[in-house]
This record gives sequence, structure tokens and C-alpha cells, in this order.
Amino acid sequence: MEVYASTGWRGFSYDAVARASGVGKPAIYRRWKDRADLLVSAFESVDFPIAENRGTLQADLDHYAADWVRWFQAPHLPEAGTLILADSAAHADLGEVYQSRVMGPRVVAVRAITLRAIERGELPSDTPVTAIPELLLGSFFMHWSFAGRSDTFREGLPEFARQTVRSVLYGLVPR
Repeated sequence: MEVYASTGWRGFSYDAVARASGVGKPAIYRRWKDRADLLVSAFESVDFPIAENRGTLQADLDHYAADWVRWFQAPHLPEAGTLILADSAAHADLGEVYQSRVMGPRVVAVRAITLRAIERGELPSDTPVTAIPELLLGSFFMHWSFAGRSDTFREGLPEFARQTVRSVLYGLVPR
């Protein structure tokens, strides 16, 4: 993840990963069929946020946001996460693998937050299933993009997450 976070897809190679990890290139070639497989396997191995059922919309959002706080506080993950979105759009081979193995299952899980909240009567039935991920994750990614990557930013993330969850709830839950 460190290699990818610092070089992007263009600089991500078996050679670069071998140098950074201290293993020989043949060991990497034997284990992963191509660069996309290697990179996506790295994303699969990290503690990637996944939406869980915590019983209420607020509990679901609080837990999911806390997972994203940990993600954005981890070294290299926010950089790599931002890069892979752009690189997946620009490189179809990487995009297909990333979508099927990482994003696809997580998109279904995060949309389930909305569906569960509708079933529990916490949200109106016409709430778009994309509203929560767009509002919550969009806020996190924009905040990270514009607020900087300093220690102060990382330390302030729990409060940012709390305020963002409250804003999402205020905007979506009928009063």
C-alpha cells in the first residue's frame, strides 16, 4: 500500500513492491498473476470499512463512520484509496478487478444501511439507497482532500465523523 500510495498505478510494479518489501520478484510473480491482482489483494488485506447492522440507523452510521475514521488515520490508506478511484476509472483492467473484489461487496453493504432503515421505518421509502454513502463518504473524502493530511486533521476526525453523521441524519430522517 505504501508503494502504491506514493507512486500511483504508473509507478506500481513488481520491482517496486519487491524492493519495498525486501522479497525477491520471483516470489511476487508466483503469488499474483498481474499488478492489478497484487494491488487489489493488498486492498483486500487491510481493514476496509464495511457497513454492519447495529440495530438502528444512527448506530449503523456511527459504527460505519468510526471505521472510516480508522481508515483515514492509517498510514497510506487514504492516499491509496483516493488514487485507486482515479486509477480504476483510467485503467479498465484494474477497475474491473477492484470493482468485483473490493468495491462491489462494500457498495451492497453500505446501501443495506438505507434499506434496513427504510424497513425499520426510520427513513421514508423513497430515500435513494445511494444517499448515505454519497453524503457520508463524500464528506470524508472532500474533508480529507481539502483539510490536509496533517496530524491535526487525523486527530480531529472523530469529531468530524460525529458531526457528519448528525448532519446526514438531520437531512434524511423525517421530523
